[in-house]
Amino acid sequence: MIREFLIKNGYTTTLNTFDKECKIESGITKMDIIMQLGMAKLIRRNNESLKPLSSMIEILVQYLLNKKAYLESLTIATKAEKIEDIPLREEIPYEPT
Repeated sequence: MIREFLIKNGYTTTLNTFDKECKIESGITKMDIIMQLGMAKLIRRNNESLKPLSSMIEILVQYLLNKKAYLESLTIATKAEKIEDIPLREEIPYEPT
């Protein structure tokens, strides 16, 4: 994700330094990262927006900032209501194998 961000924003000197410092060769693809982090919906939504962000790390950071702002905007009463709406789980008996 960091390499993609550096490439898309034109930070070639930083990218070269990053590559020298981090010599990890892996077969992980961009799609693997998207699937592992569950970002498919975020990527799709970003691609459909009027001003899409250029890298996955920007999309992830934007999502986290929006989520944080939303949670901070909730009043204490609303937060309490949301907590009360969470159904209680019944105790699951433990059966050792």
